[in-house]
Amino acid sequence: WRLWPVALRGAGLACAAFGVLVGALARETRTALLAALMLALPLIFMGLFTQSEMASTLSEATPFGPAFRVFQTLIVEPTVDTGRLWARIGQLMLLATVFGVAASVALRRRSGE
Repeated sequence: WRLWPVALRGAGLACAAFGVLVGALARETRTALLAALMLALPLIFMGLFTQSEMASTLSEATPFGPAFRVFQTLIVEPTVDTGRLWARIGQLMLLATVFGVAASVALRRRSGE
């Protein structure tokens, strides 16, 4: 139970950074909302069902796949492999950092126009 707050924060930060990046790349609010929905829904689906190699690779590069696997590990598995779980949480933190930096760069470029 002690790992739940860490997992929730990691998944929340990664998904929020992804959303900020999509919003920073869009010019208007309506465009950002539509782009976020058009991107998130297929990516969530690929994160849940990763039978193909391409879907598996793409789901690892977005926060939805690793977050799903972290929560699946915490809920379903009777014995939690903490090393693998911390690796997934670390992957979420890395994705949050990468998307956050990319969003920051996009916002700076946009405000400099």
